[in-house]
Parts: sequence; C-alpha cells; structure tokens
Amino acid sequence: MKYYVAILETLDAEKDKAIREEHLQYLKDLIAEEKIYGKGPFTDGSGGMIIFKVDSFEEAEALMKKDPVIVENTRSFRMKEWNRTY
Repeated sequence: MKYYVAILETLDAEKDKAIREEHLQYLKDLIAEEKIYGKGPFTDGSGGMIIFKVDSFEEAEALMKKDPVIVENTRSFRMKEWNRTY
C-alpha cells in the first residue's frame, strides 16, 4: 500500500455546506474499507485534506473523483504521493 494526499480547496462554500453530510458519509464508507489513513479540515476554512492508503495513484484519484464535493464541483483537489516516514 502507498499513501496519497488529496488537498481540497473550497470553491463554493454555501453549496459545499449543503452537501457536507453526503461528503462525510462517503468518507465514512471509505474509512470502513480502510482506504483512508487520515482526514480533516484546514483551520482557516479554506478546505481540507484526505490521506488515502491504497495501491495506486489512479485508485486514489478515482476515489476522490467520486466524492460528492468533487462531483458537485464545490471543491477542487490536487493529489500527491506521500512518503510516510513516521
């Protein structure tokens, strides 16, 4: 398994708030499948971060593209492979 970090930036805060529960449920499902290592919002309210623990960059990107906040275009994301050293 490898780690991939999705950095999410909020594009439409009002619409994002309206689908928050759908987004959180999607993440809970991925946590249950052990595909998420960590997640959380940035303290400045600009977005958040999700750390995926999956086999490939393509898998992490595909999971992110299915997130309601991406589907509904309330957030954008960029994905980076992360080398966990601790």
